[in-house]
Order: sequence, then structure tokens, then C-alpha cells
Amino acid sequence: MFKAGPNFAYVFIEVFIEVDFSILNMIYIKYDIWTVSEVKWVTKSFAKLPRDILLKYKSWVEVITIGGPSNLRNYPSFRDERLKGSLKMCRASRLNRKYRVLYLEEEEQKEIIVLKITAHEYKD
Repeated sequence: MFKAGPNFAYVFIEVFIEVDFSILNMIYIKYDIWTVSEVKWVTKSFAKLPRDILLKYKSWVEVITIGGPSNLRNYPSFRDERLKGSLKMCRASRLNRKYRVLYLEEEEQKEIIVLKITAHEYKD
């Protein structure tokens, strides 16, 4: 029969931490980690946005952080698209039917710069 001594807990914790770090290393290898930064007026506009939009924006940031803009294809509700006209260097993702996130994609630095969270205007 096994009897746990005083060093048993220390050894168990040490092995558990080792395993935990190896899992984290696998996550970093598996996923392409991106950084998301917001322009100053975007963070100021958070107070004016509805709560459900803020929650959807947080989930959008998590999806982008894990796999970058290409990961948005796995989530059809975001409907990520390249813009046309004067904003052709930007992209937009749908948070709901009314609100959009406008952002720039910096592939070399693996960075997303959020320019605006805005109510989408429908033109007839």
C-alpha cells in the first residue's frame, strides 16, 4: 500500500506545473497568437454601447487573438469582409445586424488595430 509522505504534495505540484507548461507550449504552437489594440476613441465609446454589443466584441477579440482574421471564417455570424472605396485598406466584421467593427490588419506584426465600433448605415 502506498503511503504519502511530506514530500508527496511537493512532487505532485511540481509534476502538475510541468505538465501545465507543456500544454501552454502546445497551445502557442497550435494557434497563431495576434494582438488586438484599439484606438483611443474606441475605448471611450464603450460606455455608450449596449451591453450585448460589448459582450459580442469581447468574443470577437478572443477569436481574433487565437487565430487572426482568417479564424473569423470559422464563425459565420461575424461576416468578415473587405471594404471598398475610401476604406479599401480596412476590414469590417458584423457584431449584430446593426453594429460593425472596423479594423486594420497588420500581417507582419500580427496586430489588429480597431478603428471604430459603429452602427451600420443601410443605403437604399
